[in-house]
Formats: sequence, C-alpha cells, structure tokens
Amino acid sequence: MSTTTSTRTVKSTRRAGAWCLGGGLLGAAEVLVVLAWSPQVSDDRFSYPFDSLWYFVAEASFVLQHMLLVPGGLALLWLPAVRASATGRIATQAAVTGLFLLVVMELSALSLYDAARDSTLATVIATLFLLPVLLIGVGLTVAGVALLRRGTAGWAGARWLPFAILAPGVYVFVALAPTMNGSDTVGRLGIGGWMLLFAVLGYGLTRIDGRHA
Repeated sequence: MSTTTSTRTVKSTRRAGAWCLGGGLLGAAEVLVVLAWSPQVSDDRFSYPFDSLWYFVAEASFVLQHMLLVPGGLALLWLPAVRASATGRIATQAAVTGLFLLVVMELSALSLYDAARDSTLATVIATLFLLPVLLIGVGLTVAGVALLRRGTAGWAGARWLPFAILAPGVYVFVALAPTMNGSDTVGRLGIGGWMLLFAVLGYGLTRIDGRHA
C-alpha cells in the first residue's frame, strides 16, 4: 500500500471511528431517555413507554443510531491485520452484515407503532432481531480472537484495539442475551452497556496513526 493510500485509509478509518463513537454514545443516551420516559401507554403495547407518535420518533432515532455504527464495522475491514487474516476478514464481514441487518430490523419495527406486544407481527420481528445480534456477536468475537493471535491490529496506536473488537462480541453472549431475558429495564440497561462498548471500539479506531506496529 502506497504512503498516500495508507494516509487516506487512516484518515477514513479515524472518521469512521468517530461516527461509531458517536453512535455508541447516542445509543447509551437513548437507553437513559427511554428508562426516564413517563409511560404513555400500557406495558402490553410494543411501543411502551411511548405513544404512537413518540414511538415513531424514538424508532427513527434508533435507526440513525445503528447507522452510525456501520462505518465502524466497515473500518475494521481496512485494518492490515484483518486484511491479512482470512478468518478475521470473514468474521468481520459477518459482523458488518449484522450491523446492516440491525438497521433493517429497526426500520421494520416502525410498523409496530400500534401493535400489541404479543401480536404475531411483533413476535416475528422481535425474534428476527436475534439474527443480526448473533452475527455481530459471533463476528466480532472471532475477529477479536484472530487479531489477538496476531498480537496487533496492524497499525501503531491501536495495540488494544483487538480487545475493543472482542469485547462487544463476547458481551452479546455473557451479558446482552441474559439481560434481554429479564425485565424491560434490565434489558435496556444491557443494550446500553453494549452501546458503550461500541463507543470504546469507535474511540480505538480514532487513535490509529498509520505506522505499522
């Protein structure tokens, strides 16, 4: 890779990391807003605690927030160590696919603005959310392990980035899945923790300097 190309790639990676950082922080803030929101409907509605109008606004913000995470996932594919590892590359591609699908699922959830929580459509959409979450979890876990085995992310300034990649992947299985089976409050707190780990990942991407580690 030429110096010019490398410099351009590093700048793009840092920019993507900034978007991911912002998306993770926004996601954590959204959780706090939802938990603090005074319920406008009964808890048997999928839109709880929002009425139809505010649910639409909230879901639109969730879509935007998930879109901000996608550049961070794509930036991982630019890391030299990921490009050099077939396992890391395939796993990262799976995680990026999961991030894209998560955006699609949030868009589909817009249709549930007036649905009962136990309706057929709500049950189907809620179940389908598991696919992108699992793709992200498995993808980032495998990619993180692959980079740890190489001992570096390939660029200086990112020696701890493999841990930042691994963390949100492992979190899916050790924390997110269990909390999602708990109360609504516990589940949302679990999501908030996940988003903070994406913020850490984004921050890691903003710290690379392009020199080979």
